[in-house]
Amino acid sequence: MSESGEAAASHTAVAKSGREITMTRTFDAPAHLVFEAYSTREHLMKWFGPEGYPVTMCEIDFRVGGKWRMAMTGPEGVQQTPFGGEYREIIPNKKIVFDNGFEEPGAPRMVMTVILDEDGSRTKLTFHTLFESEEMAKEYAELGFVDGTASGLDNLADLLARLVGGAILLEAKGTKFSTPSDTHLIAERTFDAPRELIWDCWTKPEHITRWMLGPGGWTMPVCEVDLRVGGTWRFVWRNTEGTDMEMTGVYKEIQPYERLVNTENWGADWPETLQILELHDDNGRTRTISTVVYPSKEARDRATETGMLEGWAQSYVTLDGHLADDKTG
Repeated sequence: MSESGEAAASHTAVAKSGREITMTRTFDAPAHLVFEAYSTREHLMKWFGPEGYPVTMCEIDFRVGGKWRMAMTGPEGVQQTPFGGEYREIIPNKKIVFDNGFEEPGAPRMVMTVILDEDGSRTKLTFHTLFESEEMAKEYAELGFVDGTASGLDNLADLLARLVGGAILLEAKGTKFSTPSDTHLIAERTFDAPRELIWDCWTKPEHITRWMLGPGGWTMPVCEVDLRVGGTWRFVWRNTEGTDMEMTGVYKEIQPYERLVNTENWGADWPETLQILELHDDNGRTRTISTVVYPSKEARDRATETGMLEGWAQSYVTLDGHLADDKTG
């Protein structure tokens, strides 16, 4: 028995038959950009997954036989069970085949095939999923597999529009900023230091007070850190005129040298946000990915209009100097 239709709130066509689900979508982008969005870690993290569940862990070895794995973080800030598999077939700009399943004992698996058909400046994407059984297909359909996948393809359409327009990232002082959704802001930068030292720079007052200072003219006379899940932190900055600015939060998740999740509250009428820091080893260097989750697009835009990106980027420049001093000291 088969059925067809369209995913809710999406331009994605859907066909179901037995243990198969096929979804199609046409994008206003050439095939090589769609292929790049599927084969590049940085891009996958910006679109894969439904709205509200960003990919916060992504490892890919994009070659036939190479492994891939991901994990998403839900609205509560808790990273969910990782999933992944192996690439089985890759034809550049045309086809990608891989298997997929959760990292749980006995978890069922599926095989996913991405086919790209270019027509001028547009590309038709066919996303075919073959489940291990009809029961698995039915269960996933009931859990929202179709709408979740369609939501991810909506995110992909937004990403491709930015790629086509050439404005996917703002780069300031060596830090790349992106907005993969209406409520997310991501900052990425690589530091010439191991993860252990970078972790200390984010979690120990003797380091924090020397670099997390924003634009020039500010110091941090108060830095309190209770580094445990449920523990609180409190920073107070002071400018040359004696004006203080306070920020507080609670630690939600701590994976030493890899991942730190906490809330952040500026007080007054500023809404609370969620901060997710990831540290990735890069041959002795450390690639940092900092994600801020806002309650609304309006809250995010209001924050970025304050000049925070420039101050954030300057703090990273200061951290570079601090790390250099640590090497020579």
